[in-house]
Amino acid sequence: ALPVVVALGGRPALNQRVGNLLTGIGTMVYLEVSPEEMFRRVREGGLPSFIDREDPVMSFLELYRERVPHYQRLAQLTVNLDGLDVPAALEKLCHALQR
Repeated sequence: ALPVVVALGGRPALNQRVGNLLTGIGTMVYLEVSPEEMFRRVREGGLPSFIDREDPVMSFLELYRERVPHYQRLAQLTVNLDGLDVPAALEKLCHALQR
């Protein structure tokens, strides 16, 4: 079988059934970045509709604080990618998975 990567958005990790299913099929990796970097990335891609336009920073931080513990709970491996471009992030992730 070919190796497969499944990238999830934010909500699936909040669902206990989905989380249990996912942990049974492979290595769960939490690609960690600081809330500041994540908000910058989200803003660059265009704020999603569920972010409050009146106070986007606070709205984002509330979601971040709510979701991060779920990602950490599911993760068998956490890799911090703060400040890395895509090639450097991929290299760091591959090295972490090989350990």
